[in-house]
Amino acid sequence: MARKTGRAIPLVVSALIGAIVVSGQVESQARAIDYALDRAAAGLGATPKPVATEGVLAAARRAAKSEDIGERGAALLLLGLAQHVEDYAVLAEASVDPNPEIRHRATVALGLLGTAPGYNELARRLDASLRGTSDPSNSDAERAILAIALGLSGDASDSSGVLKVHALEILRRSRERHSEELAACLIGIPVDEGRSVFEQVLNLRTDCLPGVQGRVLNDTLVERIAVAAMSHRFVGQTEWMLVRNGLMRDDDDSMRRLVCLGLLEHSTENLDEKLQDKIARDLERRTGDRNPSVASLSLLALAKYDERKALSRARRIVDLDTRRPRSLDAAFLVIGMYGEKGDEARLRRWQARNRDAEAHAAWALATAELARRISPESFPPVPDETPRFPILALRAGLTESNTQNPLVRTAIVVALARLGDRESSGTIRSMFFTYAQTDYARQLATAASHLDSAALEPVSGSELDAQVLLGQSFLGTPRLWKPLEEMLSLPGIDARQREAAFRIASIALAGRNGSFEARLRDRVGPVMLPPTLLRVAAWMDPRATLAMMPPR
Repeated sequence: MARKTGRAIPLVVSALIGAIVVSGQVESQARAIDYALDRAAAGLGATPKPVATEGVLAAARRAAKSEDIGERGAALLLLGLAQHVEDYAVLAEASVDPNPEIRHRATVALGLLGTAPGYNELARRLDASLRGTSDPSNSDAERAILAIALGLSGDASDSSGVLKVHALEILRRSRERHSEELAACLIGIPVDEGRSVFEQVLNLRTDCLPGVQGRVLNDTLVERIAVAAMSHRFVGQTEWMLVRNGLMRDDDDSMRRLVCLGLLEHSTENLDEKLQDKIARDLERRTGDRNPSVASLSLLALAKYDERKALSRARRIVDLDTRRPRSLDAAFLVIGMYGEKGDEARLRRWQARNRDAEAHAAWALATAELARRISPESFPPVPDETPRFPILALRAGLTESNTQNPLVRTAIVVALARLGDRESSGTIRSMFFTYAQTDYARQLATAASHLDSAALEPVSGSELDAQVLLGQSFLGTPRLWKPLEEMLSLPGIDARQREAAFRIASIALAGRNGSFEARLRDRVGPVMLPPTLLRVAAWMDPRATLAMMPPR
């Protein structure tokens, strides 16, 4: 029972740090360079679907009864991600635990389990919550946990129907006690199935609820979620106008960024030519936005709807003699994706010029992408032969003193991996260990493994090294599980280290886009989450996990 007193303060501090970390990640992911870097790293290949060993799962089942809150909560999440039907009973029991930390994690784990009994139980509880009680467990936060658990319950359930009905019922009531719950419902509903809900949220933006004088329906958070979701999947002129309203919101930088990111993800296949022209014109207007991130994202998105216009604008930006042209990062990226052979000279001219970190990182990705497109036969480079541009320039960037920024180095690493430069694999491996405690650790691990499948193999005596284990969890390698079993069986291991082991196993099982933060971002983009969902997103934060492990 020591955890309930002696570790109460660290738990609060840990939760606060996790929320700050995730909110910082959300802001950084609303940039053109972060979007491009994530897509470039994803292009390095998929990781295999990992399967947890029985030894690790047996340890998690024992820990699911632990008196240590952190250890027990991490074990419950792991059992949910492992998706073994026989674990339903222990998760269902823990989902009504008096301790909210345990109750919330077990509830989400019940959704992740993906079984019909789990789905039915979550749906029953969410439906019952609408009838309202004085029970403190029927708070907005509790209902938000139930809603997001249903949203994570998988394709086998009818969760979208339940969440739609629930969200529409909330919209007919006072939203005062339901703001986080409504946000969780909107995030949990697949966009293709939730258009009616999203449209109602956006159409009633300035209306008042029936029976409530002067109360505005939507707060900014809910509106951003609805706009972000619709921008990914809108169909036709009517729905586009709802999205366009968000793009034209001069008073909300985040809203405009979210719409641009949604337009980048949106497929143009089912959009008629006239509508594409309208979208391109609106995006072109936003390329001059006062907010640098919005301006860059607008240019990047414009290339998807009018390649010729975007490329022309990008060339003009790159050709400017000013020290730091506006939207230089996006201009590099557009040239990398759509430029021609003659554009390589434009990029070369910037090799020795000063660039801010975002533009420098974009330049690295752009030079590699353009080279791959115009001279595919040159890559991967042949050993003992002088490699084609930009290999030498990128290699130099890994050691130059003016490229110490983690973003820049990660972009260079991903660019070299895309070009197949195996000669850089040793340096890239070192980069992973240098920046393992940054937001870029997963991308660095992916790049290192792409060039050398054994890059993150432990050397003798380092099998239980925290950074090695974390790197292997990013890759989902089968070699992860034996060291985890050994770690969990050590006689001197404490509850905090067992918690870290379960968290590492969860990161592996979740896969590249399986962390809670990534799952939520894939639904609605990098929207700022309400406090309860921020806590959920932080449950698999790699940096917090590393901090729990013994030092190297």
